[in-house]
Amino acid sequence: MAFVQYDKETLEILYTIDKEEEGAIEIPNEYLVSSNVFDCLKEFKIQKAKEHMDELYRRYLKKYPEVERQSFKDKAREAALVMKNKASNIDTPLEDTPYLSALTANDVTARDALAEAIDAKIKEYAALEAQGYALRDTIKNATKVNELLDILL
Repeated sequence: MAFVQYDKETLEILYTIDKEEEGAIEIPNEYLVSSNVFDCLKEFKIQKAKEHMDELYRRYLKKYPEVERQSFKDKAREAALVMKNKASNIDTPLEDTPYLSALTANDVTARDALAEAIDAKIKEYAALEAQGYALRDTIKNATKVNELLDILL
Protein backbone atom coordinates (compact mmCIF):
# COMPACT_ATOMS: atom_id res chain seq x y z
CA MET A 1 0.00 0.00 0.00
CA ALA A 2 1.02 3.52 -0.70
CA PHE A 3 -0.32 6.77 0.58
CA VAL A 4 -0.71 9.33 -2.18
CA GLN A 5 -0.63 13.08 -1.93
CA TYR A 6 -2.17 14.83 -4.88
CA ASP A 7 -2.92 18.29 -6.18
CA LYS A 8 -6.55 19.00 -5.27
CA GLU A 9 -7.07 21.10 -8.40
CA THR A 10 -5.43 19.00 -11.12
CA LEU A 11 -5.68 15.61 -9.32
CA GLU A 12 -2.09 14.92 -10.33
CA ILE A 13 -0.18 12.71 -7.93
CA LEU A 14 2.53 14.76 -6.24
CA TYR A 15 4.27 11.95 -4.36
CA THR A 16 3.74 8.64 -2.59
CA ILE A 17 4.80 7.63 0.89
CA ASP A 18 4.57 4.42 2.87
CA LYS A 19 2.84 5.83 5.93
CA GLU A 20 -0.36 7.72 6.55
CA GLU A 21 -0.21 11.47 6.33
CA GLU A 22 -2.92 14.11 6.55
CA GLY A 23 -4.72 14.50 3.23
CA ALA A 24 -3.15 11.39 1.72
CA ILE A 25 -5.23 8.66 0.07
CA GLU A 26 -4.34 5.01 0.48
CA ILE A 27 -4.06 3.18 -2.84
CA PRO A 28 -2.26 -0.13 -3.46
CA ASN A 29 0.93 0.27 -5.48
CA GLU A 30 -0.35 -1.91 -8.32
CA TYR A 31 -3.07 0.69 -9.02
CA LEU A 32 -0.67 3.58 -9.33
CA VAL A 33 -0.64 3.26 -13.12
CA SER A 34 -1.50 6.86 -13.90
CA SER A 35 -0.33 10.20 -12.64
CA ASN A 36 -3.99 11.11 -12.00
CA VAL A 37 -5.18 10.09 -8.52
CA PHE A 38 -8.82 9.88 -9.66
CA ASP A 39 -8.01 7.32 -12.37
CA CYS A 40 -5.94 5.22 -9.96
CA LEU A 41 -8.58 5.34 -7.25
CA LYS A 42 -11.36 4.45 -9.68
CA GLU A 43 -9.48 1.36 -10.93
CA PHE A 44 -8.81 0.30 -7.34
CA LYS A 45 -12.46 0.72 -6.36
CA ILE A 46 -13.67 -1.24 -9.41
CA GLN A 47 -11.36 -4.11 -8.48
CA LYS A 48 -12.51 -4.00 -4.85
CA ALA A 49 -16.14 -4.05 -6.04
CA LYS A 50 -15.42 -7.14 -8.16
CA GLU A 51 -13.81 -8.87 -5.17
CA HIS A 52 -16.74 -7.86 -2.97
CA MET A 53 -19.28 -9.25 -5.43
CA ASP A 54 -17.26 -12.44 -5.88
CA GLU A 55 -17.37 -12.96 -2.11
CA LEU A 56 -21.14 -12.37 -1.98
CA TYR A 57 -21.59 -14.82 -4.85
CA ARG A 58 -19.42 -17.44 -3.10
CA ARG A 59 -21.56 -17.07 0.05
CA TYR A 60 -24.71 -17.41 -2.04
CA LEU A 61 -23.42 -20.59 -3.68
CA LYS A 62 -22.41 -22.13 -0.35
CA LYS A 63 -26.10 -22.38 0.52
CA TYR A 64 -26.56 -25.12 -2.08
CA PRO A 65 -24.86 -28.49 -2.58
CA GLU A 66 -22.68 -28.95 -5.66
CA VAL A 67 -25.12 -31.32 -7.36
CA GLU A 68 -27.86 -28.72 -7.08
CA ARG A 69 -25.61 -26.01 -8.51
CA GLN A 70 -24.57 -28.19 -11.44
CA SER A 71 -28.15 -28.67 -12.61
CA PHE A 72 -29.39 -25.18 -11.88
CA LYS A 73 -29.46 -23.95 -15.50
CA ASP A 74 -31.64 -26.87 -16.58
CA LYS A 75 -33.94 -26.44 -13.60
CA ALA A 76 -34.11 -22.68 -14.12
CA ARG A 77 -35.05 -23.07 -17.77
CA GLU A 78 -37.84 -25.52 -16.92
CA ALA A 79 -39.02 -23.44 -13.98
CA ALA A 80 -39.23 -20.37 -16.21
CA LEU A 81 -41.46 -22.27 -18.61
CA VAL A 82 -43.75 -23.38 -15.79
CA MET A 83 -43.94 -19.85 -14.35
CA LYS A 84 -44.58 -18.28 -17.77
CA ASN A 85 -47.36 -20.74 -18.50
CA LYS A 86 -48.80 -20.36 -15.02
CA ALA A 87 -49.00 -16.57 -15.50
CA SER A 88 -51.09 -17.25 -18.62
CA ASN A 89 -53.23 -19.91 -16.87
CA ILE A 90 -51.71 -22.65 -19.01
CA ASP A 91 -50.85 -26.03 -17.54
CA THR A 92 -47.33 -27.11 -18.46
CA PRO A 93 -47.18 -30.77 -19.52
CA LEU A 94 -44.83 -32.90 -17.45
CA GLU A 95 -42.95 -33.96 -20.59
CA ASP A 96 -42.00 -30.29 -21.19
CA THR A 97 -40.12 -30.27 -17.87
CA PRO A 98 -38.28 -33.61 -17.75
CA TYR A 99 -35.79 -32.60 -15.07
CA LEU A 100 -38.28 -31.06 -12.66
CA SER A 101 -40.74 -33.87 -13.35
CA ALA A 102 -38.10 -36.48 -12.51
CA LEU A 103 -37.25 -34.66 -9.29
CA THR A 104 -40.90 -34.67 -8.23
CA ALA A 105 -41.86 -38.19 -9.37
CA ASN A 106 -44.11 -36.72 -12.08
CA ASP A 107 -46.36 -35.00 -9.57
CA VAL A 108 -47.67 -31.82 -11.20
CA THR A 109 -48.39 -30.06 -7.91
CA ALA A 110 -44.94 -30.86 -6.54
CA ARG A 111 -43.30 -29.90 -9.84
CA ASP A 112 -45.08 -26.53 -9.84
CA ALA A 113 -44.09 -25.91 -6.22
CA LEU A 114 -40.48 -26.74 -7.09
CA ALA A 115 -40.67 -24.37 -10.07
CA GLU A 116 -41.84 -21.60 -7.73
CA ALA A 117 -38.97 -22.31 -5.32
CA ILE A 118 -36.48 -22.22 -8.19
CA ASP A 119 -38.02 -18.99 -9.44
CA ALA A 120 -37.42 -17.47 -6.00
CA LYS A 121 -33.75 -18.52 -6.20
CA ILE A 122 -33.49 -16.93 -9.63
CA LYS A 123 -34.88 -13.68 -8.24
CA GLU A 124 -32.50 -13.81 -5.29
CA TYR A 125 -29.54 -14.31 -7.63
CA ALA A 126 -30.77 -11.55 -9.95
CA ALA A 127 -31.02 -9.15 -7.00
CA LEU A 128 -27.43 -10.01 -6.05
CA GLU A 129 -26.27 -9.41 -9.61
CA ALA A 130 -28.21 -6.13 -9.80
CA GLN A 131 -26.48 -5.02 -6.60
CA GLY A 132 -23.13 -5.63 -8.29
CA TYR A 133 -24.12 -3.67 -11.38
CA ALA A 134 -25.34 -0.78 -9.25
CA LEU A 135 -22.10 -0.70 -7.27
CA ARG A 136 -19.99 -0.85 -10.43
CA ASP A 137 -22.06 1.89 -12.06
CA THR A 138 -21.76 4.10 -8.98
CA ILE A 139 -17.99 3.80 -9.22
CA LYS A 140 -17.88 4.31 -12.99
CA ASN A 141 -20.19 7.33 -12.79
CA ALA A 142 -18.25 9.04 -10.01
CA THR A 143 -16.75 12.35 -11.07
CA LYS A 144 -14.96 13.41 -7.90
CA VAL A 145 -12.36 11.85 -5.63
CA ASN A 146 -14.62 12.28 -2.60
CA GLU A 147 -17.41 10.33 -4.33
CA LEU A 148 -15.02 7.41 -4.75
CA LEU A 149 -13.75 7.71 -1.19
CA ASP A 150 -17.33 7.58 0.09
CA ILE A 151 -17.82 4.14 -1.52
CA LEU A 152 -16.94 1.71 1.24
CA LEU A 153 -15.90 -1.80 0.26
